[in-house]
Amino acid sequence: MAPSAGTDGGAANFVFLTSATYPGDFGGAAVADGICQAHARDAGLCGTYRAWLGSLDGGPAPSRLGAASGWVRRDGRPFVESVSALFANDTYYPLLHDEHGVRLPLLASVWAGVDVDGGISPETCADWTRTDAGYAAALDIDFGIWRATGGFNCQGRAALACFGVDRPSSVQAVAPTPSRLIFPSSATFDFGLQLSGIAVADALCQSEGPPGKSYRALLALDGGAPASRFRADAGPWVRPDGVLIYPTAQAFLSAGYGDLPLATPWRQLDGGKPAGEVVNGGSPAPALPGTATCMDWTSTTGSSAVGLIGWTEQSWFGGFGLRLPCSTPRRVYCLEE
Repeated sequence: MAPSAGTDGGAANFVFLTSATYPGDFGGAAVADGICQAHARDAGLCGTYRAWLGSLDGGPAPSRLGAASGWVRRDGRPFVESVSALFANDTYYPLLHDEHGVRLPLLASVWAGVDVDGGISPETCADWTRTDAGYAAALDIDFGIWRATGGFNCQGRAALACFGVDRPSSVQAVAPTPSRLIFPSSATFDFGLQLSGIAVADALCQSEGPPGKSYRALLALDGGAPASRFRADAGPWVRPDGVLIYPTAQAFLSAGYGDLPLATPWRQLDGGKPAGEVVNGGSPAPALPGTATCMDWTSTTGSSAVGLIGWTEQSWFGGFGLRLPCSTPRRVYCLEE
């Protein structure tokens, strides 16, 4: 199967995670490339594939993709524009699918051997030859971070990330028409100082949003779902870069805990992506009532707020039960009404 078209009129490159997992002694970069090639062939994919992997026999991961650019997932959604964008974690839809287009489970681990500067990590399971060599730098794909995020036991099993490297191309996300904008606020919602509740957060969103539209904060009230504050009879919400968060407005507004988004809305109006931060929310899911809202966003001493994780690529809403102190200002997600 040939890749789908890129935005420049040429073909984009496919990228996927291997459906099979491997222990840390799989044999090095050349072997990993062969594994990627075999998975691609099994799925009917043409072209040359290389693993995102740092190793002594293959060099640093970023250099292994050569002059290729413009990658799409197996479902045709754009993943990333360039190697530099990948290394900066500046992606479109997260890479969560295998070579057949099947979405992998939560918390999937991927071998990497990439240090924080893009070089070869000192932890590579003895250059991918031993399972008794402690730990290797791995990627935690759920969080969309393409530098090493921590050690994974060499005796464990993880997937490989495989990139087509046949051509330079260009990809981008195209927002549907109609659609509505969602973005994290640049400023923080300091309800502890204002003590004026949700109206202050709405005013913050209105002040930051592009003119001519109406915006509200994605916040729950005690016993009230954040989804109830928005219309379902309009277009779906998209990030400023055109990425859909859920396929339809109804899918978003009826989402319970575990109803995963297509991507997280962690993209600011200026194109930035502030990593590693959380925002206020108050509810475990869009359609679920508020459970911890700091007394409807009016108190610094009330019950702690449920946070929304800004940097996770799968279960972004509810933050796996994350609780935030009511005294700490946080960003909010802003949605066009």
